[in-house]
Amino acid sequence: MPKWEVQSLLRPLAGMLLAAGVAGVLAWFLHNQWMGKIWQ
Repeated sequence: MPKWEVQSLLRPLAGMLLAAGVAGVLAWFLHNQWMGKIWQ
């Protein structure tokens, strides 16, 4: 497998992982905000 092929596979994978991480943090933050409003 040539190096450029590996890079072309890794870049979208890294982007997906980054997007998933950002979405996870955002969801966790919003969940905490929502729970805080409910339980006060």
